Amino acid sequence: MANIEIIKKFFSKNYLSILVVILFLAFFFLLHWNSFDSPWERDEGEYAYSAWLMTQDKIPYRDSFVQKPPLIIYTYYFSQLIKPLALWPPRVLGFIFTLSSCILLAMIAKKLYGPKAAWFALWVSPLLLTLPSLFALAANTEKFMLLPLIGLLALFVFYKDEDKKIIYFFAGALSSLAILYKPIALMTITVLLIYWLSYNWRSNKDINKLLVAGGYIFFGVLITVFLSLAYFIFNGAMGDMWQQVVVYNASYVADMKRYFPGLFFHYLKLFLNSWPLIILLTVSAFILRPKLLFLLWFLLLVSLLSVCFATVGHYYLLIMPFLILISAGAYIKFIDKLEVKEEEWKNVILAAIVIITISISFSMIAEQFFFSPQGLSIWIYGEDNPFNESDLVAQKIKENTKLGEKIFIAGSEPQIYYFSQRESVSKFDITYPVSTKTVWADIYQSKIINDLNKNKPAAIILSLRSSSGFLNQAPPILLIDYLSLDLKNNFRLIGGVGLDSEKKAFWEDAGRISQQSDLSFLLYIRK
Repeated sequence: MANIEIIKKFFSKNYLSILVVILFLAFFFLLHWNSFDSPWERDEGEYAYSAWLMTQDKIPYRDSFVQKPPLIIYTYYFSQLIKPLALWPPRVLGFIFTLSSCILLAMIAKKLYGPKAAWFALWVSPLLLTLPSLFALAANTEKFMLLPLIGLLALFVFYKDEDKKIIYFFAGALSSLAILYKPIALMTITVLLIYWLSYNWRSNKDINKLLVAGGYIFFGVLITVFLSLAYFIFNGAMGDMWQQVVVYNASYVADMKRYFPGLFFHYLKLFLNSWPLIILLTVSAFILRPKLLFLLWFLLLVSLLSVCFATVGHYYLLIMPFLILISAGAYIKFIDKLEVKEEEWKNVILAAIVIITISISFSMIAEQFFFSPQGLSIWIYGEDNPFNESDLVAQKIKENTKLGEKIFIAGSEPQIYYFSQRESVSKFDITYPVSTKTVWADIYQSKIINDLNKNKPAAIILSLRSSSGFLNQAPPILLIDYLSLDLKNNFRLIGGVGLDSEKKAFWEDAGRISQQSDLSFLLYIRK
């Protein structure tokens, strides 16, 4: 009994909150510590290269191929102002965005369900927002999209009854920011705004107030979109942006549907194994019925519909805020049904559930915490994604070409362009658009061939890994056929880069390359 009293007193102390916050920050840092200097993946390289082009008086979309709206390019541009060519600035910005998202989710949970729901949401949020299997440690678009999306939800939860014009303006602004980071948020945001406006109508039954609210949302959208796109509008790149972000992506999304439902069930199994208690609470919410259950579940389903055809795990970050809030609300309702009277015991139960949730999740990712940054990249992406080798390739390009000369990478590793500070001879800095089965593949191949003929690259880097999406492209293989002949007639092989037995990048001179050489890249220099 004495031990029980000690536990109860400890959990009743005010200073416990400060200790828990310190522990949370340490926990959050632990989830990220070896990711800051981990090699970039190809999407990060794409954003960094496009941002670097802006410093070279070039215009992304017109001079590079980018499938995402411009906010991610601005984010990487800002990162390069912090420290050019460093890996960590965008990752630190992503760290800050994710931490802010966790805090904001805790604030929403507190407003809806009380302080204990806030603590629950705060501790489980990092697990769902940083899962390595979703590639969620990279500084990718979804990581930055979540904060304005959660901010929009927070505005609704905190101010839905106040009917202030400025709130509706900021709702429009945050909606635009989320979509301009990643358009997959469009359906989710549209549903939330429609619900908000219908709530306004049910509360006031005043058509004028409804029109004013909608007008201010539209005004917030208009101002934010204009400011975000102004650089590209005034530089004549809007046509290219529309082609890449809207027209091409429509074909790209249609192609992704062929992977359904296989990948969908893969991620569903992953979630069940990683967060069984979270999934159980989310499902049991239908019985426990926390506040805003219908809205949150509907947003969850709409978000899931938006991403269920995705081939890449980080798309699933869109559903996480709703999983977190539904499970937090269900948890509070569950505790209420237990009829636990003493506050100290409620704290004990909360701590136990959080610890069990973290422990189960950690059992799935325990290796993560012991890897070097380079080892973490291989653990997450595998050896077939040649991210660890990119820096060494960039160094060899610098040694064998002159500043200002252009190169071409026959693959999808645009980070090499950035680290070598060499421009591509073609706007197609990745070859996925020519290898993905879309109506544009043949057209894009022809454009690349024209660019190669016109601009004459000083070097060509051939990516040998299947993940790079070049050598395994579907017929017709116009570009492969052209490059095979061009490399034979006009270039000489000087060496290649691969990973050794210790998973470190190594260089092998051309004279030593054999059929047994397991290389990721071959470097050709113009004769």
